[in-house]
Amino acid sequence: MPHFEIRLLAQMSSVAFCRAIEDALTPRSSCLLWITEHGVWPSSENWHLYYRLRQSYGDSRQLHEAPGHLFLDYESADFVTLLQMTIASGWNAEILPALAYGGAAAARAFVSHDEFLTFAHRDQSILNDWRTSLARFPHAQQFVMQQQESENSRGGRIDPLMTPESPLDGDDRIDEAIAESFPASDPPSWNGGLDDDVQL
Repeated sequence: MPHFEIRLLAQMSSVAFCRAIEDALTPRSSCLLWITEHGVWPSSENWHLYYRLRQSYGDSRQLHEAPGHLFLDYESADFVTLLQMTIASGWNAEILPALAYGGAAAARAFVSHDEFLTFAHRDQSILNDWRTSLARFPHAQQFVMQQQESENSRGGRIDPLMTPESPLDGDDRIDEAIAESFPASDPPSWNGGLDDDVQL
């Protein structure tokens, strides 16, 4: 799959950069942000903030219990917030958008704790548009990777592009992550009304 990579510097965890990523992955019906590794850089992780965010949706599960975060098309602000936290925390994450053109198999992105971000799309012209859009950020150091690069040459990191050609939504691991995802579309816990037995 055609792809390019951006080196993530400290400045790249900005809201503006994350909004640009979110905007590139449109139009879509949903997007799964699947955190695949954490704890690599403990000093960068703000667990209090992360779990407060989850609790605001009425979800008290631990990250390892539900690493998938599924965002519907109208939940762009939620997606940007968690993406920013993912980059700033030094986590690995797969970004799997269900695009309106091509579906879940058309594109994907990968955030690495090794400070790079990979974008892939089956249509080279769309990939070129993404590269141009993100190039306006002065700290984005872009370079094209070779698809045949081996896992050893990547230092044992997960290669987000070494996947079957079959549709991604047919992958059992992704289906499981979606099924157990952080329900971003659920209403906040304080918006569920009063219990019948509560006396005012």
